Amino acid sequence: MKEATALTIVLLCWAVGMTTAEAQEVKYCKNFTTGDIIVVEAGMPCPFPTVEI
Repeated sequence: MKEATALTIVLLCWAVGMTTAEAQEVKYCKNFTTGDIIVVEAGMPCPFPTVEI
C-alpha cells in the first residue's frame, strides 16, 4: 500500500511540474522625462509620471 501511495505522489508531482504557467496580461508605461519603460498589470493604471505606450 505504501508503494502505491508513493507512486501516486511522485506521478502527481511530475504532472504538476509538467504544466505550463499562464502568461500574465501586462502593459507598458513610459516616463518621457527619463525614458524609462516599466511593466504593469493590464488592469492597473500607469503610475505618475508615466503614460501607457
